[in-house]
Amino acid sequence: RISPDGNRAIVAKSGPDGIAHLWLLDASGGAEQMTDGPMHEGSPIWSPDGSRIAHFGKQGDAYDIFVRAAKVGSKAELMLKGTNKKFPTDWSHDGRYIVFTSEGVGTHFDLWGLSVGDRRAAPILATIFSEAFASISPDGKWLAYQSDASGRNEVYVQSFDGLSNDTKRRWKVSKDGGLPHWRSDSRELLYMTSDGRVMSVSIRVGTDGGLESGQPQKLFQARPLKTFNLFDATPDGQRFLVNIPLEWTSALPITVVTNWTEKLKE
Repeated sequence: RISPDGNRAIVAKSGPDGIAHLWLLDASGGAEQMTDGPMHEGSPIWSPDGSRIAHFGKQGDAYDIFVRAAKVGSKAELMLKGTNKKFPTDWSHDGRYIVFTSEGVGTHFDLWGLSVGDRRAAPILATIFSEAFASISPDGKWLAYQSDASGRNEVYVQSFDGLSNDTKRRWKVSKDGGLPHWRSDSRELLYMTSDGRVMSVSIRVGTDGGLESGQPQKLFQARPLKTFNLFDATPDGQRFLVNIPLEWTSALPITVVTNWTEKLKE
């Protein structure tokens, strides 16, 4: 994830022992390991002022949510403990909420929210489908997320009002895609398709108060991973950080000639 000021990034990097730790990257390409120890860490997100990082920490079978200062050697503060897996995906711009993906019982993945002030957690969207990668619009009014309700991953948007799981009207804004990210003015959503295309779709509020989206536009093609890519963008939507394979080769077609010895006689 790219910091709110666009000058740093936080990533999770696995070591030779398979345990991942958090690393800070700067704009010049420098990298510095921020955490160490036996805890496996991942899914880092920035606080809106860029001073703190929220992430999961795996100890045993539990994936708990921790918060720490965004500096090397900072101490992790436990925010939410539980037996289910939890993956932070966004921190609201007013600092009040962290949204995360939670592995539910019989419901695949669900969207949950954590109130930072009182550390109260509650489901926001829990259905028979898998919902993940929730992103709160900078103006705090909308929640974009990925869902497989249509049979494949798509990006949907619904209103956001904190830790409420009331049934809400939702709008599908993608054509094959997920991992939504908002531009800083809340008027554009960025997402990635299953084959690695990064797309942009305009967002606006209609006269009836509902959401209207434009035609998705391709920004660029990323090198797809065998699993799936992750990406982030600077607040202005002009620079991107994407994890890609080191090599991207396209297999040439193979031509098979049968009975070739007969051709030699001609």
